[in-house]
Amino acid sequence: MPAPEDSKTTDLGDGLLLTMSPAAPVAGRNISFLLAGLEAWEEIDVTFLDPAGLAAAWVSPRGNNTRGGDGKLVTTESVFSGEDGTASWNRYGYLDVEGDWSVRIVAGSRPRSTRYSVDQLELEGLEKFTLGTPLSGYKGSHADVYYSEFVASALAVDLQPRLKFAADFLAEQTGVRSEKVPELYLLGNRQLLDLISQATQVELGYEAGYYRTFGIKPGIYIKVDLAEPDVQAILTHEYVHLVMDDVADGKRLPAWLSEGLAGYYEFETGLAGELPDAARQRLYRSTDLAKSAAQDGSLLSLPSLESRSDWNSRTDTAEISLQYAEAHMAVRYISETYGPDSAVAIVTEIGAGQDVAAAVETALGVAYADLDSDFPVWLENWEDPERTASVEYLDSLDGILEERGALLDRRSDAIGDPEGQFWNVEFSELLAEDAEALAARIREATPPASLEALHRAAVTYFDLVAEWLGLETEYVRDPDDDRWAEIVSLIPEGFVRVILLFRDIDDTKFVLDIDQ
Repeated sequence: MPAPEDSKTTDLGDGLLLTMSPAAPVAGRNISFLLAGLEAWEEIDVTFLDPAGLAAAWVSPRGNNTRGGDGKLVTTESVFSGEDGTASWNRYGYLDVEGDWSVRIVAGSRPRSTRYSVDQLELEGLEKFTLGTPLSGYKGSHADVYYSEFVASALAVDLQPRLKFAADFLAEQTGVRSEKVPELYLLGNRQLLDLISQATQVELGYEAGYYRTFGIKPGIYIKVDLAEPDVQAILTHEYVHLVMDDVADGKRLPAWLSEGLAGYYEFETGLAGELPDAARQRLYRSTDLAKSAAQDGSLLSLPSLESRSDWNSRTDTAEISLQYAEAHMAVRYISETYGPDSAVAIVTEIGAGQDVAAAVETALGVAYADLDSDFPVWLENWEDPERTASVEYLDSLDGILEERGALLDRRSDAIGDPEGQFWNVEFSELLAEDAEALAARIREATPPASLEALHRAAVTYFDLVAEWLGLETEYVRDPDDDRWAEIVSLIPEGFVRVILLFRDIDDTKFVLDIDQ
């Protein structure tokens, strides 16, 4: 595999070459690593050390810190080489600070490490001013961005396409777009967000972001010391608020409708973006929370969720989470029952001067009271088709893997049989036939689109097991040193592939929020 053009290769000794791309990493952006010179299917341990010399949390492709079964942060991850003796991994560095970092690798039992420097992206023509806290202003290709200390300058550039994507997606789905591209204000932590909210005369509650359409410095304000998908979600959420405020012509919307639309399109935009699993993970937790409340009768009525002051005054974490989840699902119910444009149609009617009850009846053709009573009934039985298909596929795969475990147990028992059952041709043929049957079953399974990569990995692994046991049958019939060497060569690959398969299954179940 050739190294990328913008890369740096370090000789770690003993034929190991580590290539890092880009050659000059930037704070807030990802780094790719490629280690060449390993044995095929070799396991290595990788640890990153931050500028303070401390082991940094391993970050998943979804942008969140990885935790082990004990709940503790994972700082060392096992990575495996492929058939060509190369191993690759990424440092998802959205929150990585500037300074001198190290990557430590244990291959064979020998630790090796190399240092690399992470610098801030140099931006030109920055405007400096103070709004509650010192800010740097960057005129971007799509929006002007102002950022505080503790914010990677690269974020001012990298959020440009995300805002454009959210704006284009919302316009495509609803036909509406903000007449003016909002300015973005990025704050490095909660304290700085509090300071700027005071300067802009906004009473900030528990939110990690807010928007303003008038007064001092209108725009979108976000706390960005979060996982990358969370920042993108907040950006989309606040942009939807801004657009719907335009549609409503500045008239006050019921909180459930305002937050429900922002939540609904936050999730839909996330699912259509570059990190759909991050959106799925949050979506399923939200839907499960609302559905459980509908089933146990603790769902709040829509009229009780109209008042913005009541919405903001809630301090109980469970109630706050429930009101957001319920509002999102109320808009999902309206969109799936009355049409994709129906929730925005309610906003339009409110903008034309109708109250919420009249707007609902005009836009949907149903009384507000009936909407409120029908919604919980729908929610009790609602299922996401993609998630349902994923659970069915995983259940099938779990069953096949369980049978595979029993099959290999039979083989292990036979190897230890003092009477030599393992060398019985009939017994060996039966194992091979059962392995081929399992491989055929997984090949015939139909995964949902989101699990196609997992399915391919499962097919590859079961085909390998079938090949392995088939070769053993041939060897039992006619022992041959070359065939035995071929059998032995398959074992490391099978070991690595099954580890990665189980890892992918666990990760998928975590995303789907189903029992491990």
